[in-house]
Amino acid sequence: MLLLKADEVRLAIESDIKGFLSHLKEALIEKSSGEGWYPARISTDLPKGWIGFMPAFSQKIGFIAVKIVGVFPRNRDRGMPTVPASALLLDPETGDLLSIMDGSVITEYRTAGASALSVQAMARRDASSLMIIGAGTQGRSHARLIREVRDLEEVYVRDVNRERAELLAEWVGKMGVHSEAVDFNKPADIIVTATTSREPVIMGSEIPRGGHVCAIGAYTPDARELDDSAISSFDRIVVDTREALDSGDLRIPLEKGVLAMDRIVGELGDVLSGKEVGRLSYDEKTLYKAVGTSALDIAAASFVYKVAERLGLGSEVSLTNP
Repeated sequence: MLLLKADEVRLAIESDIKGFLSHLKEALIEKSSGEGWYPARISTDLPKGWIGFMPAFSQKIGFIAVKIVGVFPRNRDRGMPTVPASALLLDPETGDLLSIMDGSVITEYRTAGASALSVQAMARRDASSLMIIGAGTQGRSHARLIREVRDLEEVYVRDVNRERAELLAEWVGKMGVHSEAVDFNKPADIIVTATTSREPVIMGSEIPRGGHVCAIGAYTPDARELDDSAISSFDRIVVDTREALDSGDLRIPLEKGVLAMDRIVGELGDVLSGKEVGRLSYDEKTLYKAVGTSALDIAAASFVYKVAERLGLGSEVSLTNP
């Protein structure tokens, strides 16, 4: 069994970012076409956090995967990831455990990778400015991967913790992009909401015409990152998985009648395959709403496993007696 630590998982992905994004794209298309086995996430709230179990099987990819992921906001004060996770990869023929790898980096890259694919398919081709709300791990990874699909000229970062926003802005600046921490939302071609807030962090008036939003927080039924004026302003909405309809960002406005179902055109895989269209005009406002899907986890984990074997990364360990 191959044991892969966080830095080894990151190295495997960074060795071929374009290949990684292509792998995610194929998995999303497969899921939306009804192939593979991607049951709904099993999750529960805990006194100090949240934990979920995400199994998946893909005949095309050729693996079984299970990711165990949590959200523990207080970990930030401990200097630990707020979204700790582990990923297991199994042989579909024997059930043999092939690899255990750090799942936090898997979550980080597969979430940002899917958002980047939504930007590639839905944002204006000349989109060059990015507003990041939430300067945590996901804010950083989104800046990294969105830059792979659009030529960014300006990046703005806002966070409840000004120091974190400044640190992320400084990191982005090292990529050769003008970047600054701000205390309010700046109009931008691409907006990422990557927070743990349960209350809206952006309003409709802050989203410019032609803007594209990637909303990846607010994955529970009662949490929202987008207020009514924001959600009702979108011309086209795409989700990573149909389970996103149960998130507060969509469930609440749908129940209130603020949002009509016909604005939700389908899953991202439908857009990537060409079955649906992500943008019809230059001035449309578009939204990609994500809550997480195991299709991305199995795609990311299998990609890392194959690259790690090729590059000689990780350590061989055994859980059985000699």
